[in-house]
This record gives sequence, C-alpha cells and structure tokens, in this order.
Amino acid sequence: MATSRAAEESKAYEHLCEIRKRKGVDDLDGENNDNVGDLNRALNILSDQLYQKPTHFLLELIQNADDNTFQENAVPTLSFHIVGSGNTWQMLISCNEVGFEEANIEALCRIGDSTKKVKDRTKGYIGEKGIGFKSVFKVANVVHISSKGYRFRLDRRRMLGMIAPICEDFPPENLIDELRTQIERKQTQLILELLRKSEFDNINNELKKIKPQILLFLHKIRKLIIHTPGEDVQFEIQRDTKDSDFDGKETATLTTTFLRSDKKTKERYLIIRRVGIVPVKDDRRENVEVAEAILAFPLNEQGRPFTHAQDTYAYLPINDYGFNYLIQGDFLLVASRESVDSSIWNDKVLEGIYWAFIDVAVPRFNRISNCTPRGQSLRYTWPLFLQDRGGSSRFWSTLKRWIFNRLNKTDTLESRQKERLARPSSLLYIPKEFRLHNKPLVEDENSKLGHLSFFYDLEIKNTLPQLELMGVTKMKFQHFHQELQDLINKLGDSFLERDTNGAELPDGIDAFLVDHEACQDPKRMEFFLWVGLKKCDQAKVCRMIMGLYNPFRGRTLTGSVQDLIYLFQTPRTVYKESVKELRFSGTGSPYSVYGSQLYIVYPNKTTIISKYVGNSESKMPTFNPVYIEAVRKLGKETQFTNWACYHLDVSTLPRLVDNKGAPTQEFYFLTVNAVEDLLLLLRDNWDLYARHIVSNRSMIKRLISQLAGPNLIFIDIPEPENSRWLNLSTFGVLTSLSTEFYLRELKALAALPAANIPSKRAIELIYTKLASGEEHKLEIQREFAKYPLVYSQKFKRWVYLSDCVWKGPQELNIVYKLSSEYPRYSAFFRTSLNLGNATLDHIIKQLQTVTSDTSFDTLRQLLLLLNGYLTHETPLSRISELKGKKIIPVTTPSGEVHMDYGKNVWYLADKTSLWERFKGKIPLIAFDVRTVRTLKPLINAMGVSSRFLSEAVNQKLEIVGIKIKDEKRTTDLRERAKYFVQLVMSLKTDANPQLLARLLRLNVWGVSSIKLTQSVYGVDVIEDTNQILFNNANNKSSSKESNNEGILSS
Repeated sequence: MATSRAAEESKAYEHLCEIRKRKGVDDLDGENNDNVGDLNRALNILSDQLYQKPTHFLLELIQNADDNTFQENAVPTLSFHIVGSGNTWQMLISCNEVGFEEANIEALCRIGDSTKKVKDRTKGYIGEKGIGFKSVFKVANVVHISSKGYRFRLDRRRMLGMIAPICEDFPPENLIDELRTQIERKQTQLILELLRKSEFDNINNELKKIKPQILLFLHKIRKLIIHTPGEDVQFEIQRDTKDSDFDGKETATLTTTFLRSDKKTKERYLIIRRVGIVPVKDDRRENVEVAEAILAFPLNEQGRPFTHAQDTYAYLPINDYGFNYLIQGDFLLVASRESVDSSIWNDKVLEGIYWAFIDVAVPRFNRISNCTPRGQSLRYTWPLFLQDRGGSSRFWSTLKRWIFNRLNKTDTLESRQKERLARPSSLLYIPKEFRLHNKPLVEDENSKLGHLSFFYDLEIKNTLPQLELMGVTKMKFQHFHQELQDLINKLGDSFLERDTNGAELPDGIDAFLVDHEACQDPKRMEFFLWVGLKKCDQAKVCRMIMGLYNPFRGRTLTGSVQDLIYLFQTPRTVYKESVKELRFSGTGSPYSVYGSQLYIVYPNKTTIISKYVGNSESKMPTFNPVYIEAVRKLGKETQFTNWACYHLDVSTLPRLVDNKGAPTQEFYFLTVNAVEDLLLLLRDNWDLYARHIVSNRSMIKRLISQLAGPNLIFIDIPEPENSRWLNLSTFGVLTSLSTEFYLRELKALAALPAANIPSKRAIELIYTKLASGEEHKLEIQREFAKYPLVYSQKFKRWVYLSDCVWKGPQELNIVYKLSSEYPRYSAFFRTSLNLGNATLDHIIKQLQTVTSDTSFDTLRQLLLLLNGYLTHETPLSRISELKGKKIIPVTTPSGEVHMDYGKNVWYLADKTSLWERFKGKIPLIAFDVRTVRTLKPLINAMGVSSRFLSEAVNQKLEIVGIKIKDEKRTTDLRERAKYFVQLVMSLKTDANPQLLARLLRLNVWGVSSIKLTQSVYGVDVIEDTNQILFNNANNKSSSKESNNEGILSS
C-alpha cells in the first residue's frame, strides 16, 4: 500500500512540475517575460472583479464538489470549517470524493477550461466558465490543496501563482491547531489562508446564511457540514421518489442538525419535475437539447403550504425574487453568477418552469385531498404558494404573470358541483353574508358549477387575493340578485296566486304557485314582484301543458288525466289553440296515442263501438277508464264526449278509411266478423262515409267489388224494403247476374286456397257466360290481363292470360297451351281474349331460360324449333336478344361439354370429312353434321356463319417426289374431255368453248405422293393421298389452276 501511495505521489509531483515548466515560471527570465506578466496581471484583475461579493466563492466550491466522483457506498459530504487564532485566519474545506485526476488539476491550473464541459451532453450542466475557483483569491492569497497523491499550494503573491502549483507537504506547518484534528488524507481538502479578519467575518456570516435548500438541486451532495466559531450545523437531504406517506410521488425531506445541542428540524418539499425540449441553441450549452425544470414546494407537518421566502436556483442559489417555492432551471448566468443573463435560451427555460407549474404541479395539488379536516388539503390551500413577496426583476415577474393568466383559463379550482374543477374566471366566491347555515342563499345543481367550493374557506383570507388574480369573483349584491332571478327562471314559470277558476295545475308542468297566504303579505308580495313573479293565467298554463307534447317525452297516466281535465275545463275563449297534439293511454295498447286513434261511447247508449270494444281484434281502442272516471266526477260526461270529438278528433263511429284513403284495420275486422253491422253502419251513416267510397279510386269500393259468386257472403238484411239500402250499390253490392258478377265469381274462385280445386264444369260455365258478354269485351280483357283468371286443369293452378297460347309446339313448356284443355272454347279465348298461337317470341323466351342442367337433346329441339320459326322478315335484332346466353353446347378437345354463345372460339362441322379430321382437336358444336346443316338459317341469323369448318379451314397441297409426265393418261384424259363438254352443252353458257379448249390442254403428272394440310384455329391435319386432285374455285388448294395440270400419286 505504501509503495502504491509513493508511486502515486511521485507521479503527481512530476505532473505538477511539468505544469510549472509549461507556464515558464521557473525560467530565469520568467518574471521579466511580458506575456507572463500580462497574464499575471489579468489573473489578478479577474480574481478581484469576478464577483460582487467576495464570499461567492463558497457557492463555487459547493458546485465543484457536486461535480466530483464518489465511492458507491459513500454519503457524498462537503464540510466547511473556519477558525481564527491571533492574526491568523484559516478555512478548511473537505469532501469525501475519490480524489483529483490529472484532468482536474489541469483545469484548476488554467483559465476557462472547466472539466464540467462534456461535448456530447444533451441535458444541460451546472457551470460553464471554468473560472469559478479563481474567486477564492478574493479572500485568500494562499490555497493549500491535498487530493489523492497531489500536495501543492497556489500562491497569488507569486508570478502566475493562481495557476502555477507549488509542491509542498500537507498540511502546512502554520495550520491552526484546531484544524489539525480535521485533517483526513483520504479526502480532498483545501486550506485557505484568509487575508484578514474582515474576510474571516464575512465568510463566517455567509456560512451562517447557507440554507439546507441548496441540497435540493445538487445532484450528488447529500450532506453539508458547516463549522463556525459560534455554531456547528449539519444539513442532510433524504429523497423519496414514491412517498407512500403523502401522495405516492416524489418528495424530499431536509434535516438540519445543530451539532452542539443535537437539536434537529425537518422540512418536507413536494418535488415537481418536467423535462422539455429547448428549441434554441447557445454556445454556452453546446449540444444541449433538453432542459429539466424543477419546482420544490415547502409543506408543513399537515401537508399544507409552508410559505416563506425561497430562492431561485441554477443548481446553486441565484437570488430571492419573491417566490414561495423553489425554482431550479438550467439558466445561463452572468459571470458573477448573481443574476440571469438576457438570452433566448433563458426565455425558453423560463417557459419550461411555467409549464411545469401549470401542467404538472397544479394537477398534482388538485389530486391531494386526504387531510382532516378536508379543507386543509393541498387541493384547497395550494394558492398560498402564489402569494407574491415582491421583487423588481422583470424576468421573474413575467413568470408570475404567465401563471395567473393561464390559471384564469384552465379548470383548476373546485366548484360546489360534485367536486368538479372549473375555470377561476367562471367562479363566484360566496362570502358568509350570502349564506345561511353555511349553505348558499341561492343555488341549484347547475349554478353549483359556478360557485367556488366552501372547502377553500379555511385559508380564504390569505388565498382570496390570489384567487381573485386567477379570475375568481367575490359575490356582491348584484350577483346575488342575478342568481336569484336565474334560479327562478330555471325552475320554470312561477305564479303569484291561483287564477284558474278552480282547476288544479297538472303535475309535471314547469310551473309553481306561490302559497296563497304568502301572497297576502304586502312585503312579501313586493319581494315576489321584485324577483319577476307574475300572476297566473289559464292560457299560459294550457300552452305549458301543450309544450309537454311537442316534442312528446312521455307522461304518466295521472299527469295525462290532469292535462286533459285542465284543458277541458278551460273555456275556448281563454285558450283558442289546437289541442290535437295531446296523447292518451288507450285500451289494448301500451303506447300513447292521439285522440284521432281513439273511440268514445256516448253515456248510456249502445253503439257498434260499445258492442266490440271488448274484442281485442276489433282495433277500436277507447280512452283508458281512468280518464272517463275523472270526467264522470265532474258530472260532464256528455259535454266531454262532444268536446273530445270536436277538439281531439275522437270518434263515436268506426273509421273505415285512413287519411290516405286506405282501408283501416277496423274495416277489415268488420268485413270478416260483422258484415251485417258494417252494412247497417253504412246505411245509417251514409252521409258520413259516402265521400270516402263514391270515387272510382276508392280502395273500399274495390275491395268489396272483388268479392264474388258463391264465395261472397250473402246477407239477410233487416228491413229490405228500406230505400237506403240502395246506396250500397255505390259500394259495389251486386243486384243482378251480369258480366261484373261472373268476373267477381271467377276472381273469388281464383282467390281460394290452392287445396280448394274448382270443378272444370264451374269454370267452363263462367267462361260460357263471359263469352256471351260481347259488349263487355274490353272489360273482360282488362280483368284477364290484371288477374290470374285462367285455370290450368293439367297443372292445377290459376295463371295469367299472358302466360298462355292457344297452340304451340310440344317442346315449348314455358306457356300453357289451352287448345288441349279447352278445345270447345276457341271462340272465347281466340276472339274475346285475342289469344294467339306460339310465336318466335315464345321460343326466344324459352331459350333464355336454358341452364347448365338442360339436356342437349332438349337444347337441340329448341334450336331446331327456333330455326323453323325464322322467316326472311325476321329482324336480326330479335336473335341478338340471345347474345351472351349460353345456349350452344360445345365439345372441347378434352371431351368436356359446356354451354357457350359468347366470345369463346368454337366451330360448326358442316362436312363429314372435316368433322372426322378435326373431332377432338378443336372446340366443336355438340351436334351432328346433319343438324348443323339444318340450323344454317339460324346460324346465319346469329352471325356466326364464319365458324363453319368449310369456311374456316385453310388447305395446302404439297407434292412429294419428282414430277413425271404421264403421256398415256394425258392422251386418255384429253379424249374423254370431248364427252365431258357434250354433257354440259345443255347449260348453253358462254364458257363452254373456253372449257373445251382448257380441257384439251390438260397434262397429267405422276409423283410419289401428295400431302394435304388442313388448318383451323392453329391446328394442322396432314394426310397423304393418291387421288388426282384438281383445283376447285371453292377450295383453297395450292395447285396452280392456270397450268391445267393434274397431279397423280404413284
């Protein structure tokens, strides 16, 4: 260990000597060197003028110590010890760091070369000048330093003495005895030989002023010890990032121990941190991109604000600017470190402090409400931190102004409405004079949001000025008056006295009546009028009732009954507006309905309504009995019935049509269950119903007219001689056997369920009767076109005439062929109904129904059928309707058959030889050659004649071997030519002479073989032949016709 220490001290000694050598202070002419002299004078000036206060070096030493490196398990500690003895005054500074490295010594012996500058650092740092240590020379000429292996002093009195180290032993011989016990070689220690007693006294006073809060913003130092002649004190900090005893977030506790008396005091701080981007650059913050803003709020033992003067910090105290909380920011300072420099950087750092208060601190305050009593919680006492202790700095006044301006617009203070936060500018503070039993004289649930919570009362005397600066208004009489009026208006219409002719106000309307007795007191009446109350009138109440129904939000049965009774009792001279928007509870339905959907029965009368009111299927709902009982208590049941019919559109008779002229459910019920009652109703109330049914467009008239023959209900009407029954003829009641009768009968049969098969005789009888009605031919045609009145015996169903033909081919199955079913009724169907035979249209329609399941034989028959229906007059557009329909069966080369008639390529084999050669090689229609030839007219009409193989094939002849003229066959052929010509002489064409001449020039050649190549759709078929082939005008052979040659294969 001793050897290692010796080596360390030896290396340190050599380093110090090397520094002195570089500075040239040991050279013979060193003191006479102009540069050295100039630098020495500059150092003296710098040291004397660096700070306004000589004692500022204390903060620089604290800052330097906080940048030191400490052992992992050590409690970073810095101590100051100042003593005086006779005319000697000394100060010992100790720090338990690991010790100086060469870089630290180099920085100490230079100007402006601080080891605290790190080029790649982005989060800011404490110092930037590298000159702070030189401030010690304002109070001392000599500084002795011991750290690790280094032992030296700096002596201002020597040339460059502030930066040229002088090696020596440590501690110096002149050390005051009281300090000798404090020497610790394992620590870094500095001894200052103070200039005089005035410096001693100043430092002593400044040490006493150092506050424990300085530890809050130091990164490493956790303990600070100060020994002065009058007192020994120790400051220590304990940080808790998750303080479970408070709100689970960061706090710090500072402990001050007076070492001589062992007395301790503690102070807790709520810590707020916010890291923000700084969007500006500054050479003094090279590469720094973000800055951390820290706020520390002092708390008492109850967790409430402990307000007292607090400094602002740039890691070390700057000054007191009138804040009740500590502020720490990475501010750029002037050289003296005693104020903030004017720069854009500092403006942005100040903004970070502002947002830390607004976005982090205030929300955290408002979450802390766990004190007892509750009003002591930080949620209600934090405005105490905003008390301004003065300060003339424009820079820091800007921060105060920003905070108040922002709080004015932010939900930061608790209102009286369910602890909701609200903007201060929207809040009223209600003082005691506007409360009764600690409750506001005027308040409702809505206005609570505009009232400051009473939990702020505990500190209201101290916080009200700050609350008012935030925007809170203290309630005055005009505010009280306005809130009272607003409350009355919100409650709804309030009336001074009853002026309703004895009618009770319905429950649920937005209105109140002042007690009659209260209205008799003149003073109270004066107050009621002052707040805006008015006398009640029935018209106003009626309008309020009707307002409940537009839009309708639902009413209880009791409320609805009260509404009806009040409106009924109100004279129409008082309220003249419509009441038809009222809704009621009716029988047989859980829903509220209009009066126009209800029925009412006259008292003591039996009517059709009273007869069926108990039948749930009648769809004739009446008023809920509760309404009628309330009216009965008034003794005005008859008057109410008339009033309800006239003003509410309630009816005493069934409604047979709705407002669109359509039959109602009541009508359908009567036609099914009470036809006699329906007819009596129409007879006795014809003037009422006639306007709905006399029109030819009346649906009721049409519905009755559709009932027919044996399937109509025949009514044994009472009083048949009553002439009023004749009115029913307008309603479609039949009085004779006419064409209309038989048409109705036929429609009635057609309307029967499918299981009720009508007899053929009954149907033919009707057709016979209709056939005799020649004068009604158009009417019959119209009805047969509109309804399915043709009965197919074969298929047992009713069909439309448009789906029928008289005759048609057997393959046509999409129409009904009536000639086979009604052979004796040709005149009726063909003449009276103009029914024709099957046409091309039917065949096309049948083909349009073809699917992939249709058999090829059926498809073949349909195409042949279509082919047979074609004429020269058939327009091509008719066939084009089938374009795109897959009605052509095509066999692919793989043998698969699919339907086509689109863009795919396929061919028609119209010659047997071509079919045999190309079968299985190209897509061909799946019909034989005969069928294809038969379909040629259809194929031409479909526009696919180019797909005939005879049209599509390309032929090429190639001779194989050497041509040898065959004289014998040539002579024989020319002899025969004379007879060929005689056979065709009967044609008597101009070509005969030329034909003979050409035949007489024929030559016959022999070859080994002849190769025939036929090509379709890229497929070649090659065949060798030994036949004599002549060129034909209709084929595409490659032989040369002009040579009059024939080729014969051997």
